[in-house]
Amino acid sequence: MKTQDQKNFTILTNCEEKNEEKKGYYNGNIDDYYMVDYFDVDECRWVRSPFNTLDGIHYISSLINYGGKEVERFRVLPEKWLSELRDNTWNEETSSFEKDVITNRTNLFGVMYETIAERITGVKSLNKI
Repeated sequence: MKTQDQKNFTILTNCEEKNEEKKGYYNGNIDDYYMVDYFDVDECRWVRSPFNTLDGIHYISSLINYGGKEVERFRVLPEKWLSELRDNTWNEETSSFEKDVITNRTNLFGVMYETIAERITGVKSLNKI
């Protein structure tokens, strides 16, 4: 039985080919999901694929390895960390970072991916812009 937080989603992504549709299932626990991004040297383009499970990451890496693709800057980032406000400047008095007004996701990938995350999770962004 699905809870309110669990839902199916479809987003446009470009892991296999440009503008392919990615169908996924959000289980309500953001800790289970990761953003994959890399530069596809063969096709001269950035590839970004949000909300992947560990199985999804394995699938993407298999496409790259077995397909003989040349990629650079392959990254896997936790969606939970991407949803947090970015550390901004170091505060000597408190010995900690002050939080920014944007999330790590917005800083790295832009507002469009923040909107995708809101749509998939149903949770409002922490962005203050």
